Amino acid sequence: MRLIKYFLLMLPAVLPVIGCDTALEKNLAGKKVTLLAPVNNLITTDTLQTFYWELLDGATKYQIQVVSPRFDSIVRLIADTTTAKNTFLIDLDVNSYQWRVKAKNNSTSSDESEIRNLKIQ
Repeated sequence: MRLIKYFLLMLPAVLPVIGCDTALEKNLAGKKVTLLAPVNNLITTDTLQTFYWELLDGATKYQIQVVSPRFDSIVRLIADTTTAKNTFLIDLDVNSYQWRVKAKNNSTSSDESEIRNLKIQ
């Protein structure tokens, strides 16, 4: 009983330190965003591309990265952007690209999604 009273007395002092958002947020570690479009290995002449992915429960924002030609041999970082939406519109040049997405909230982030390939010709 004494321990419960002590906990209740300490709660107002501890909550500002850990923050209500942090205490209530879902842990995104070990989870991955599911990419929807464009499909992997798409070859297209359409330079205006909209990237789509599924919302991840507990995420408040998403980091999308687009590189050319590949993540293991980056020549150009095309985009490294954070958005609250699950879409990203960009006009790309004729080239080969890879893209991926990571979900985030104020305290954690997910694993990186699969990497997808895109070629504009």
